[in-house]
Parts: sequence; structure tokens; C-alpha cells
Amino acid sequence: MRRHVVFPVIVLVLVAVAGTAAAADSNWILRVAPGWAKSSDSMNEDGSKSKGKTSWALSTGLEYRSSDIVGFELGIDYADIGDDTTGSDLTVRAGLNLHLLASDRFDAYVGPVLAWIHPANSGVELKSGWGWGGRAGFDVALGKNWTVGLFAMFLRADLDVKVSDSGGSSLKLDPMSYGISVGLRF
Repeated sequence: MRRHVVFPVIVLVLVAVAGTAAAADSNWILRVAPGWAKSSDSMNEDGSKSKGKTSWALSTGLEYRSSDIVGFELGIDYADIGDDTTGSDLTVRAGLNLHLLASDRFDAYVGPVLAWIHPANSGVELKSGWGWGGRAGFDVALGKNWTVGLFAMFLRADLDVKVSDSGGSSLKLDPMSYGISVGLRF
């Protein structure tokens, strides 16, 4: 329940930071992206692995462009990729975006991502852990400050699992998320 309250608060903080930074006339972009996520593995209450599912996701990111080509992005993602046992996950990520097609109208980017994944669960204990991956996207300008785009992100993480009846094991999470983003440049 706390997670459902924390995520909207974090989004509001990002919007507040965006409004403050806008006064400085800098190279920032705030992206909010509803989408979908899928992971190939999930964990059952008895500790057995099962196939993950495709479900909704919400991604937010705040990027600072230090040049026409290089940008640094911090983001928070929330996805419901597990079953009733493994639940959802909250991901905090940092990435380097290399802008391959940087113009006033179109922008394509790709780059590596380092992420901290905090899974929610019931029945099994999944420990938070670090993951790595990649992100790619394409933005189209809608006027001076607004963009709309598409993105895809892949993460890989090995999380420790403790099942109450048996010992521990590890679960390889490899969520692939994709969606449509709306961005505000300031």
C-alpha cells in the first residue's frame, strides 16, 4: 500500500524540480511514460519458478543534456511484472543517453542503465538488488517545449530469494519495458 502512495509523491517531486530548473533556462527534459513490462521469470510461494507476465508500467525520468550528444538521466519506474506472489517492482535508475539524431524536431537516443530494483512480494522474500541494462528511445517535438516519443528498456538483475519453508535461491529478473512518453523540455 505504501508503494502506491510513494510513487505519485516522487512524480510530484520530479515535477517540482522541473519547474525550479525551468527558470534557469537549461537543457532538461522530464519524461512521463505509461507502458508495458514483461519479465520471463517469476517466483511462486513454494519457491518454484514460473513464467512472468506482461502488465502495465509507469516510467518517469529527468534528463540533463550536458551537450548535443550526451545526456544523464535519473528515473523511477513502477511495474507489475510478477504474479500474485512476486507482485510488482519499484526501480530507481541512472543512465547515460547518447543522442544519435539530435535536432530541433527529432531526437533518437540509446544508452546503458544501472538500476536498483526493489520488488514487492508476498509469500516469498525477494531482496532488493542492483541490475544493469540498456535503454533506447525516440522523441518528436510538439512545439517548443513538448515532446512525444517511444521507448524500450531492458534490465537484468539476480535477486536473492528466501522461501519460508526451504532455503534460498536466486531469481533472474529480466524485465523488458516499452511505452509511449510525453516530455517537457525546459
